[in-house]
Amino acid sequence: MRILFVLILLFCLDIPIKASLIEVQSWINPTNAPEIKNDQFIMVDFWATWCGPCIKAMDHLYELKKVTKDNIVFVSLTKENPEIVKQFFTIRQAKTMIAIDYNENTFNKFKVESIPFSVLIAPDGEIIWEGNPSEMSFTKIKSLTDYSTYKNAPVSDKIKIFKPESVKVTKLDSKMLEYNGFRISFINSKDPIPFNRTEEKGNIQLSGSINDIIASALNMPKTDITNLNNLNLYGYLTIFDKFSTSSSKSLLKLIDDAFHVYSTEVITEKEIYSMILVDSTMLWTPDLYEWNVDLSSSFIAWDSNLQADNYNIQDFAVLLSNNTGLRFQYCGNDNTKHDWNLQFENIPGLFTQLKDEYGIELKKEITQTPSITISRIK
Repeated sequence: MRILFVLILLFCLDIPIKASLIEVQSWINPTNAPEIKNDQFIMVDFWATWCGPCIKAMDHLYELKKVTKDNIVFVSLTKENPEIVKQFFTIRQAKTMIAIDYNENTFNKFKVESIPFSVLIAPDGEIIWEGNPSEMSFTKIKSLTDYSTYKNAPVSDKIKIFKPESVKVTKLDSKMLEYNGFRISFINSKDPIPFNRTEEKGNIQLSGSINDIIASALNMPKTDITNLNNLNLYGYLTIFDKFSTSSSKSLLKLIDDAFHVYSTEVITEKEIYSMILVDSTMLWTPDLYEWNVDLSSSFIAWDSNLQADNYNIQDFAVLLSNNTGLRFQYCGNDNTKHDWNLQFENIPGLFTQLKDEYGIELKKEITQTPSITISRIK
């Protein structure tokens, strides 16, 4: 039955059976090519620094790694620039082997269209499982890694490792800036970088356009950021240690210096929807969506739906503004985190849902609102 199961599974896979297509251009963790034994299974996890679900999946793989011990080698493979990946791991521990497929050869050959995505390779070089790594259970991985079923093949038949000097990589420089007791490290990029925000032990990492980074760093809606010269500036920024809103000017100066721009705060009249908490007992608890065990925030948005895990009302007001194009604002004192699930096809429906399910009323008004303008330094 075991052999029959494997044969059926392999027949159903839409990728090459032999895993000699895996190519690694460089290693981040460890820094040199690790020793992988012929009799070890290899779990290859396709991921990216900007992919929130990928980061969560890596934690799950680490738990699998602790159970399987040395039976399986876990390799997390990204096609990003090595310097960006190194920056990502300045505030977090690399819990798996981290490798770079900078030429995208492996991503293309496996037709990876969405991440996270993983494949499990047997010692004989056959692919015995593929899918979302978060769906791999302890029971399933133990069943799949039964040594009695497989013969050993040379590691060279499974993973091709290039010499660093043979790979042409766009050079990116990581730099550090300090001002008024704040520290940031950053990488500038001419190429677009998807927006992402992650927090780890009081540190914040932001990637994306300069508009994305400033809006997220200052916790402002993106519509409050005006790029006067339509500057196509992208980067990867790490903010060390937490900061308060009272120190936003110091942080903005550091971001300006990193991107060589000049940002100013202006006050304009805007139509906003004030969120007024009338019944705090109706707010959802933060344990309905357990996407993040450490109470960090994450969300999913599609069509006119928004689900969010571990957001206080103020942060959710910004998130709602970014996803609806309207301006929401909360000026109350409730800073506790909550889970949210809203549909915003129309304002009347949003009014009703916030009031009936969360105890929040909306009040439309015209008010003086701060915003940021960005211009290039001459």
